[in-house]
Amino acid sequence: MQWNRLVSSTAILAVSLVAFGQPVSYDRRTTPIRAGTLLIDNHRLGGLGGPVYHGSPNLFWILDNDASTKPAGWSFVNPLGRTTLSASDAARWSLIDPATPAAGTQMAKNNAPYWEVPLSSVSDEALSQFDILVMSPRQGYAVSGRERERLRNYIDQGGTLWIDNFDTSQPDPVSGYPYGFELNPSVGPFGADFNHPLLSSPNRLNNTDLAAMTSSTLLASTPVAPIALQDLLYAGHVANSARFLAVAGFNNGSTISVARLGQGAMVVTTGSITATLNRGRNPATGAVDFNNWRYNSFGAVQDAGYRGAIKFALNVVALNSDFNGSRGGSRNTGASAVNISAPLLRKFTEPFPGGFTNANPPSIAGATW
Repeated sequence: MQWNRLVSSTAILAVSLVAFGQPVSYDRRTTPIRAGTLLIDNHRLGGLGGPVYHGSPNLFWILDNDASTKPAGWSFVNPLGRTTLSASDAARWSLIDPATPAAGTQMAKNNAPYWEVPLSSVSDEALSQFDILVMSPRQGYAVSGRERERLRNYIDQGGTLWIDNFDTSQPDPVSGYPYGFELNPSVGPFGADFNHPLLSSPNRLNNTDLAAMTSSTLLASTPVAPIALQDLLYAGHVANSARFLAVAGFNNGSTISVARLGQGAMVVTTGSITATLNRGRNPATGAVDFNNWRYNSFGAVQDAGYRGAIKFALNVVALNSDFNGSRGGSRNTGASAVNISAPLLRKFTEPFPGGFTNANPPSIAGATW
């Protein structure tokens, strides 16, 4: 009997050792983050006669290549990304970067045109494929009423629109964005809500991060101010502008603010945070290229500004996954509605026209029906 126990124990140990010797399979699934740099027709380098451009054209390539903060499973992609440089893009980009190759050249993620999303030439259905779109204006410009409504629809369906302003950009308060705002020089002490998801999830930021990640003079975004004899269109923009929630800023306005629209969000920042991320370091000289408006992007400048900016940028990407509304999450997936059975309210008061106020509706056993 003892011999049988010994044999059984030895067999179990042998099987266990074989099991421990087998290779271990790790979860290598990736989460695609569908992202793009939004191009607006009248945002042109050098004025109206220049080429259409984006203020931070290599932002998402730098985010995609981050190994310090980005979750390992995240992969940034442009769902409309082209793999071949078109003739029109080659001509336009040659005016931005003379080192742009000829039309027909194969493109990859480190080529700025791969990330571009020209608003005027993509359909609403195509826009709906994106989790996040970024505008980085370096100068004042406006979008058409049709373009503005298309962006509102994109946000309403669950997209995130991040508008990161440079100190020379002054938006048209009516024709600039889905929700209008104005920019003014900052005044007064600085404060921030570090419990807001933009500053805490998944990465927690502090005052040092906020100071380091700005790369231009701090402006403060403020709601659109009412004007005398305003027409109904302008009045609507004033009301919508009041929807912004200040996350960080000064006495006279915000450096970081967010407004909800349907299932999505519009994030407005000042100080050109995306420009901090978009900077490149010349591998030959070590010099920092502050614009990095290059067809082939330089590698990132990984300093304190970069570390703060990349934490914030990843929080912007994650913002909709932290939204606690029905069908929250990236592009409204992965959530379920909650059914609440009657009675919904214990009591309420309702004003009635004609002089009746604070009338209580019928109730049974203290519950409203």
